[in-house]
Amino acid sequence: MSGLGQDAFKGSSGERVVPHANTSRILGIRCISGPMCARLESERSGLNVSINSSKARGDTPTFANGIIYLDHAAGSVPPIQVLDATRDYLNELGKLGLVNPAFYEKASETTKETKKKLARFINAAHMDEIGLTKSGSESIGQVINGLDWKKGDEVVTSVLEIVPGYLPLVRLSKQKGVKLRTVGISKRGLVNLEALGRAINKRTRLVVLMQLSNSLGTLQPLEEAKKLIKESNALCLVNASQSIGQIRVDVRALDCDFLVAPCRKWLRGPQGIGLLYCRKELIEDLEPSHISWTTTKWISRTRYRHIGTAERFEAGELNFGTVRALNRALDYADEMGGIDSIRNRIRDLTSYLLKRLQESNDIDVYGEAESAIRGGIVAFDKRNISPEIVAKELAREGLIIEAGDFAAPLVLKTFHRDKWARVCVHYFNDTEDIDRFIAALGRLK
Repeated sequence: MSGLGQDAFKGSSGERVVPHANTSRILGIRCISGPMCARLESERSGLNVSINSSKARGDTPTFANGIIYLDHAAGSVPPIQVLDATRDYLNELGKLGLVNPAFYEKASETTKETKKKLARFINAAHMDEIGLTKSGSESIGQVINGLDWKKGDEVVTSVLEIVPGYLPLVRLSKQKGVKLRTVGISKRGLVNLEALGRAINKRTRLVVLMQLSNSLGTLQPLEEAKKLIKESNALCLVNASQSIGQIRVDVRALDCDFLVAPCRKWLRGPQGIGLLYCRKELIEDLEPSHISWTTTKWISRTRYRHIGTAERFEAGELNFGTVRALNRALDYADEMGGIDSIRNRIRDLTSYLLKRLQESNDIDVYGEAESAIRGGIVAFDKRNISPEIVAKELAREGLIIEAGDFAAPLVLKTFHRDKWARVCVHYFNDTEDIDRFIAALGRLK
């Protein structure tokens, strides 16, 4: 995009914005200054939110090992209660045996309970709309591969989509003759709604949109996007990989047909389990990628029937240990005050992080600056030092961030970059973690 390297550009309301001379160069975002900075500075020793941060930190094992973990977009640190749930499951498995009714029935009940909790967490109508997979990648593949595509169908997505969501669409276009339309983003890192409106037409079968960018941290305008989608009668798939667990996710408010997410990131669940929401009316229309003895009834030699719930997308027996751990992770989020308290703390921490980054004169930050329309992810560069070196050197000091293209190369190309660094804050981080990160960043020359 043109103008990204200029000192002045238009903000969201059209005003001309010029970065302060004594702050970092802000690419595509408006500078934070004035009362908000003063408020954040006054909260320097403790953010005004309802979360018990000392308990959250005490429950997070990395702190005891001297590690400040700031890469939650890749996968966060489960609290000790979630880790204990996994250990308890394995201990019981060893003592009782898998198909012992006393053990297996408990595992099955825990699975139902977890689906009910997930349904409430995303405001789904019923647990039958919830399928458990191995990952967000598997979930999105189940949807894309499960629709009955016809030559001439079209699918729309944006440059924000990552490898597991974008490349299956590329393969679809090659194998089925489906036309793929890709929409760009603004300088603020938000999907271009005007371009989205032009891309969607009567042939559009599916629209795939990120709710929150994994590479920029920007919260996308899905309220406006859904109006464009519904006008065309296209189906809508929301990729909630970075939103679930840090903002309120409501499938009915989003009016989406499908929603996918892993559970190891902001939910602080275990690795190896993902969520697939499918609106009940569409379950029968979506062909599972795999046939399993647990989800498909063999009627006769050549006839079979899949069950009529989202369980049909679960290929084989679930990993009950990860299910139990996810169940505990959902409870733990409630114990921390619920999703709104989590959202408020992450928002305030992100504002403080952006303020501190802007105090450096050799840092470039990418994406929207307003914490109200971003999550706890910030993309940045330190001038004259490669992102990989930044991440490596910080790791030596026990500060874990990440560098790369984050499986979203089209986003970085928008800003004429092939790599950058990414730092994330979660509710169990605090301003001292951020200050330590900024100090270490400042020592790099």
